[in-house]
Amino acid sequence: MSNIYQKAMNSTALVYRAIYFIKLDENQFYEIYPKQNAQEEYTSFSKTISEFIACGKIHPNCSEEVNKFFEISNIKEKLRSKNYIEYRYRRKASENGYEWCLASITAVERNGDEATAVTLTVRSIDSVVKHEEEQKKLLAREVERADAANSAKSNLLSQVSHDIRTPMNAILGMTAVAKINIDNKERVKDYLNKITISGKHLLGLVNEVLDMSKIESGRLSLSNEEFNLKDTVRSLTAFFDSDVETRKIDFDVYFHNLEHSDVIGDEQRLQQILLNILGNAFKFTPDRGRITLDISEKTSNLYGNGCYEFIVEDSGIGMEKEFIDKIFEPFARAENSIAGNIEGTGLGMTIALNIARLMNGDIKAESSLNRGSKFTVTVYIKINNAMQENADASRSKSAIDSYRNNNYTGRRVLLAEDNQFNAEVMGELLAAVGIEVDKVYNGRQAVEKITCLPPDYYDLVFMDIKMPDMNGYEAAKAIRNNGRTDLKFVPIVAMTAETFAADVKKAGKSGMNAHIAKPVELERLEEILEKFLIQSRTD
Repeated sequence: MSNIYQKAMNSTALVYRAIYFIKLDENQFYEIYPKQNAQEEYTSFSKTISEFIACGKIHPNCSEEVNKFFEISNIKEKLRSKNYIEYRYRRKASENGYEWCLASITAVERNGDEATAVTLTVRSIDSVVKHEEEQKKLLAREVERADAANSAKSNLLSQVSHDIRTPMNAILGMTAVAKINIDNKERVKDYLNKITISGKHLLGLVNEVLDMSKIESGRLSLSNEEFNLKDTVRSLTAFFDSDVETRKIDFDVYFHNLEHSDVIGDEQRLQQILLNILGNAFKFTPDRGRITLDISEKTSNLYGNGCYEFIVEDSGIGMEKEFIDKIFEPFARAENSIAGNIEGTGLGMTIALNIARLMNGDIKAESSLNRGSKFTVTVYIKINNAMQENADASRSKSAIDSYRNNNYTGRRVLLAEDNQFNAEVMGELLAAVGIEVDKVYNGRQAVEKITCLPPDYYDLVFMDIKMPDMNGYEAAKAIRNNGRTDLKFVPIVAMTAETFAADVKKAGKSGMNAHIAKPVELERLEEILEKFLIQSRTD
């Protein structure tokens, strides 16, 4: 029997720290466990409690309440209407720490209503209490998030109310003024145009709120339709032609390694992502600033889908680090004097991120205050293999026909290219549209050639970057620093296989006006020639 008792006590040790028998009337107790097989040796209960407190066995924060709980009179009073009572406190578990324990006192002998003998068990509940504390912290965080969300939604209602009233006031006001001037056709036409602009702005605000509602309810979905990425981007960038022209913003679009431009997916939602990010770039970039859009195809790990990366960089006001961490949160808007005057719900970036994730992608933001911002959008879109094969052939023929229709007879170009084969190919392409080409084979020759000829001799310079003796960056700087007025403004276009955004930025810092990637695409070459040999003459 003693062996069974021993095993029972040993198993109890896994949970209980101590078990006592207490004679309340005599203020005496003896320890049942962990002193196994010991004789019944009674000790003063109150004195032992005081000694436990004095020697630090009870945590100082609990000592006063522990002393009150274990008073004989308190135990008797609480056990008049109950068979047991409990109390949590912290008890020393080792030399270095305390643990939470539960003291349970159960009446085993009574004299009428009054308990005369009880058992006291002390059980460790440290893991339970710590779990409860973690749950409380989680709950507190959830409450905090809910409060923040409610606050944000309240701010949204206030902001949306203001933003909706602005175009609504314009619509109602312009309508009233149009009625007054109903016989003045030109003024009415002007008012109708302004009403249309305000109406579109209002529609955009409403659509953002509706999209956010779909996201929160999990109802935002993507459609599948055939489209061409290059065509989509070109039609998209046309939205900003007015800003480019009136605000003199240098806006360049680059395509790199786009092997599969015919795709099947949601063209409208892709445009929504890019319109949002480009829209912000134009909003927060000052006049005569710079914005670039780089589109490239990356290695895809999703079978049947192409991985496409869109990088938007601007030279705008940028953002503080604290706001970058919040930019994709609903209703987020930067708190500064410039951004404060920009209308919007603060939902655009949240919607854009959710659309990108529906396309198995993501959006990353980088920014520094007063140094501009960079947004990298990655999406996966199904490749339209059937269309791709036919489109590649027809597009190539169309590009050649379009390019041949240009006529730049009488224009001169300086071509700096160290690779003779590349120089020959580029020279032939330029000569095909009537351009007179002078070739040099390193940067130093380019500087010497252009500086020894009369002012305004060359209409355009194509400058390779990696060349012997003097590279393209150094040559461009030397030309710009020559001192001649015409050399400060002659267009210089970087021509290189280095096509990352950092390379484009480096070319700009060295004095170059644009960037064309190798191998040269006819569409891009045509854009460059039109920009610098036609548009620049009309500016």
